[in-house]
Amino acid sequence: MRLRRALLLSSMLVIGLAAPAAATQPEKVIVLPGASSAEGIAAGYGTEFFAGDLFRGDIFRSDARRGKAELFIDAPTGRLAVGMITDLRHDLLFVAGGTTGQAYVYDTRRGTTVAEYQFVPANQGFINDVTLTREGAWFTDSMNPRLYFVPVSRFGKPGPAKTLALSGPAADTSGAFNLNGINTTPDGRALIVAHSSRGELIRVDARTGTSQTVAALVLRERTASPAMDVPYGWCRASTTSAEIPSPDR
Repeated sequence: MRLRRALLLSSMLVIGLAAPAAATQPEKVIVLPGASSAEGIAAGYGTEFFAGDLFRGDIFRSDARRGKAELFIDAPTGRLAVGMITDLRHDLLFVAGGTTGQAYVYDTRRGTTVAEYQFVPANQGFINDVTLTREGAWFTDSMNPRLYFVPVSRFGKPGPAKTLALSGPAADTSGAFNLNGINTTPDGRALIVAHSSRGELIRVDARTGTSQTVAALVLRERTASPAMDVPYGWCRASTTSAEIPSPDR
């Protein structure tokens, strides 16, 4: 669900593989102590990162070099933690809330809740992923043809959320699971979303909601059925594991 998460984890593994063969070490992991699952991940300062417990909504803080994690935010009962991203300029962490229909903004220094948003009623949407622009954060909904925007002032204060209705291929909700990962173009004028059921990357105009397909890509993944295609942008999370690969020291 998170393209950046996959890239970060891949980078961690590459660091380990770069060592000479004679110095190969057993794969290391960073355990999220007491977590029920592991899903979203977001970079902090330096080698610091945050990771979420999907089913409990808790947020862990860790340092990739030290290889240890600690509970940072003990989320209130009922919260989930799917995709996430940090706003390092304002020390904020944005977290998508999945089937709760919510999104949360946390203070990365104090671990407190800065804001909570109810985009859709619980179980009537799936707030999946989030990306950041200079103006604020954009969230995807895997069940509805909409994006949600949370503006952030220059002083780091989140404002009232806005809904962007989509048209074109990004508005296709015929599949069981639709809009997924999200990123922004360098100029911030458009968004790139991964549509799982269509297997496409789609460009969305951040002002009008109009969209057009950028690429239809398919990755193959080993599954119970070797011929099964997994759409690009569908990052399978280890929802039954609370371990994250760590680089060799």
